Amino acid sequence: QQATALESQLNKSLDTSPAAAKVMLELVGLYYKEGRVFGLVRVGERFAKAQSRHPEHRAVMLKLLDGLEVMSRREDFITIGRQYLSRYPDSAEALDVALRLSDALERNRKRAEAADALRLLWEHKPVAARRKAAERASELYGQEGNHRLRIRSAQLAESLMEKLPASPYTVRCGFRAVHEYRHLSRWAEANQVAIKMFEKRQPLSRVMQHELHGLMAASYASQSQWANADASLRKARALRDSPRMAA
Repeated sequence: QQATALESQLNKSLDTSPAAAKVMLELVGLYYKEGRVFGLVRVGERFAKAQSRHPEHRAVMLKLLDGLEVMSRREDFITIGRQYLSRYPDSAEALDVALRLSDALERNRKRAEAADALRLLWEHKPVAARRKAAERASELYGQEGNHRLRIRSAQLAESLMEKLPASPYTVRCGFRAVHEYRHLSRWAEANQVAIKMFEKRQPLSRVMQHELHGLMAASYASQSQWANADASLRKARALRDSPRMAA
């Protein structure tokens, strides 16, 4: 009965009016609380469209996204999700929305677009709290056979290594970037990442340092930079003798 009365009241006002905004907020709250997703989505869409400058716009969009997800209206979820991230990229909920948007795009077999959504969020604010976005985007790009997208995978791993405080996690990101670049025969980029790892004083064990110098030597050799390859090889041997390196 309450919803019926509110719906009747809503139909007497323009959606853009303050009076309609108040009624729509009551309806959205009521429908959300009672799990009435059809009403939630219907009124939520009206509010999101007509009251774009209202202080509660962000909160309504989040409820609308929940409703669209429950109804499996994936295309609409993708549209509203993108609108939300475009408008509220700094919100506390932005990462969750981006991950859900990425999942919806991946289910629609749009893996590159799924990665793009996460990459854009990371690039907007590359902080530790959003590392999951960059990490997942790098994985998605890396699953593509497209050379250009594989480069993005490496670039994101490199960005994680550079932007976040040095830790075992950033070491793994650095090695991922090096291996991705080498897989793509981007020898110079691979060595640039390796050099940054040493310069940033990443927590590299002797075994890791040995491996990194060995990879650098191989990358230099692939570019016919024999002097640099020899120097890296000497550094690797100084850390740990290896029959493979001496061969």
